[in-house]
Amino acid sequence: MDNNLTCNQVTALLSFYIQGRTNYQITNFIKAHLDECESCRQKYETLAKVIADFTQAKAAIDEIELPKTMPISSYGNNFKEKMSAYLDSELTDEESLRFKKYAIANPPVRGELEGMYKVKNALNTSFEKTKSDFKEDYSKNIIVKLDFEDTVYKPEPILKIASIFIFLFVFLSIGLIVVF
Repeated sequence: MDNNLTCNQVTALLSFYIQGRTNYQITNFIKAHLDECESCRQKYETLAKVIADFTQAKAAIDEIELPKTMPISSYGNNFKEKMSAYLDSELTDEESLRFKKYAIANPPVRGELEGMYKVKNALNTSFEKTKSDFKEDYSKNIIVKLDFEDTVYKPEPILKIASIFIFLFVFLSIGLIVVF
C-alpha cells in the first residue's frame, strides 16, 4: 500500500484516528499526511475539539443524578381521577395530550396505565363472551310480565277527541280568516 493517502481518505479516517481505532500502519500514514497537509490538519484539530467537547458533555450528563419517581400509590386522588378519565376518553384533547406526554415520560405511570388498559380490555372481552352466552333478553321478559306496554302506550280516547276538536277549530278559524 502506498504511504501517500489522499485528502478524501484521510478525512474518512479522521474520526477513527482520533479515537485510536486505526492500526499502526494507517496511523503512521495519517500522521505523515497531517504533517504535510494544512487543510487536513485543520479538519483534524476541529474534529478532535468537537469529539473532546462531546466526551466532556457526556461525562457531565452521566454525573447528573435523576430524581426518583414516585410510585402511583403516592399520587393524589386527582391524579387517579385524571387517569380514569383518560382511560374512559372523558378528557379534552389538550388534557389528554398532556396526560399522554406525562405518562410516556414517567415509567411508573406508563406501567400503571398499561396495566389498566389490560384490565379494561379483559373486562370488555369477558363481557362480550358472556353476552353471547345468554340467548334471552331478561329486560324484555320483565316488561312483558309487568304489562307495561298496555299502560304506557295505551292512548286515551278523550285525548283523541280533544286533538280532533283542536284541529277542526284551527282549520275552520284559518278558513274564516282567508274568506273574509
